[in-house]
Amino acid sequence: MDKNFVILEGQVGNDLKYGVASNGMNYATFTLCVNPYFKDIHDSTESNQPMTYIRLFVYDQKKVNYMKRLNIGRGNRVSVFARLNSARTEINGKDIIQNNVVVRDICLIKTKED
Repeated sequence: MDKNFVILEGQVGNDLKYGVASNGMNYATFTLCVNPYFKDIHDSTESNQPMTYIRLFVYDQKKVNYMKRLNIGRGNRVSVFARLNSARTEINGKDIIQNNVVVRDICLIKTKED
């Protein structure tokens, strides 16, 4: 059973892009902006930190159509159910592991105008 799941909620960044892969499948990619929340284990203080930006990829045709139909875009608040996908790549001659978040489901929570 696959247990590699993440659930994220945040605002869609201004870099939403739709495209067509070389195999003809439509896809979407965007940044999700989330407010990280920290609790210090030493003194139990709580704090919000500056925004964190997470790159998301949507390869499911139905989800891409859903995003287009609802006009999901910059500033919309969404919730995503996703999978962490790791790939080995080379950058400047160094072998690295790149982590991507691949969306399995997306839900529009609030539009920018609401």
